[in-house]
Amino acid sequence: MEEGMNLGQLVNVSQGIILGFDVTMHIVFASREARDVFGSKDALIGVSYTRIFPKLVEKNITIKELVMAGDNGARTSAYRMNGTCFDVEVYTRKFSDPDYALENGYLSLKDQSDEESLFRLNGIAYMMRIVDVDDYASLNKKIETATLENEELKANNYEFVAKLTHELRTPVNGIKGQITSMKDDANLTEDQKNKLRMSYKSCENMSGIINDILDFSKIGSEGFTLEYGKFSIREVVGRVIAMSEKMIGAKDLKIYYGVNEDVPDELYGDERRFEQILNNFISNAVKYTDDGFARLDVTLVEKNNRDVLLKVTVTDTGIGIAKEDVVRIFDSYYRVSSAVAKKEGTGLGLAITKNLVEKMDGKVHVDSEIGKGSIFSATVRLRLDEEQKEEKEEVANNKRDMKLASVPREMLNIPPWGSVKSRNKLKGYMDKLLMCIELGSWEFAENFATKIKNYSYEAPKELQKPVFDMLMAVRRGNYDQAIEKYLGCLELLNNTEAGLMEEGR
Repeated sequence: MEEGMNLGQLVNVSQGIILGFDVTMHIVFASREARDVFGSKDALIGVSYTRIFPKLVEKNITIKELVMAGDNGARTSAYRMNGTCFDVEVYTRKFSDPDYALENGYLSLKDQSDEESLFRLNGIAYMMRIVDVDDYASLNKKIETATLENEELKANNYEFVAKLTHELRTPVNGIKGQITSMKDDANLTEDQKNKLRMSYKSCENMSGIINDILDFSKIGSEGFTLEYGKFSIREVVGRVIAMSEKMIGAKDLKIYYGVNEDVPDELYGDERRFEQILNNFISNAVKYTDDGFARLDVTLVEKNNRDVLLKVTVTDTGIGIAKEDVVRIFDSYYRVSSAVAKKEGTGLGLAITKNLVEKMDGKVHVDSEIGKGSIFSATVRLRLDEEQKEEKEEVANNKRDMKLASVPREMLNIPPWGSVKSRNKLKGYMDKLLMCIELGSWEFAENFATKIKNYSYEAPKELQKPVFDMLMAVRRGNYDQAIEKYLGCLELLNNTEAGLMEEGR
């Protein structure tokens, strides 16, 4: 024969514990693993099926029944050549009646387009895959353990990143605050003002890096969810363009934008994340474009009774991207070479954008050429008007608050307002609330915000309203609003506590 494979070679490449039987139910084929488990190849070839599976024979389970069991298999015991046995599951497949035999110990590869023809040439009528139950259970246990350890590691990594970024934000925001208070000082020289502006810009860059790292960690965690609410597409686009105009600075660059008339203005989705996608695309275009223009367009791809699919396209006349970089531009931490490597950033912006787009049932794409600019695009799916759903949720929240307010304070075990115990409890709940907001654990955050509201039941009226507003912001799951309300409440609580301590309470 022109080309062939020795039967021994076929045995060696077969994976798992596999036995092949002829029409008389004697072994004519044994994989390497089968030889290791049952005995040598020579000891196996010619052995009867009844010798390997006597318990199936005792139970009068026929080969036909084994074949019909298919993927369900059959549970039994398999006996080795030394007389010992082990629990197995047997999966059986029948081939056409073999009408070919080996010729000089070789089988032809000519016209071997399927597995069945290959085995028919070996005289194999039935093929059995045998699974050692103990090995299988052990493997499943290892996989389960590894999966749990991996999930725990991911959770720990995310918590660590969240805590770290929170700790980094505090000094950066402190520095920005100091610079803000100093920059309008009339006694500063122009050189000092420039240095303050550079310092403030560095703080903003640092804040951007911190946010990128936290976002990337959060999006990669199992607990990440989009925060749904109604928003105006055109307002979001307007804000993005306004921010882009500030970024341009001294660049000889123009910014254009357009939202097609058929795009509904009010849609339901995650406004902050949608804006982040637009910002990442347009800021990337402005960063790498020194002459010409950058343009943002939003068009309608499809619309049904429930939602719309929008396409966001950002075109620029910048330096462009090499072919070898285009295929990896959305990879995490990937930075393109040479000219753009000098630009600041983490290499996470586009990776985050890709993840966010995919969370919105969309896809990202880029067309680019060195020296000729780039076209970044993404599709996102947003829902149509869901005002009724929001109203129902608001009614449910109000009912829950009314129900809670009707419970006597004594039954909630809340200490009197202004007492040491009350102040300590509030401080603890405020600390835990901040951590939950930073981690994006909105369910736990709402729990602590509700406790703070309960503990503030007898607080001065000027404090009760901000506490309620903070609870509402937490319920909406909006990070920026929640932090803003939190800081306002924290200041009021600190002022109130200072007043109480002066009174000696």
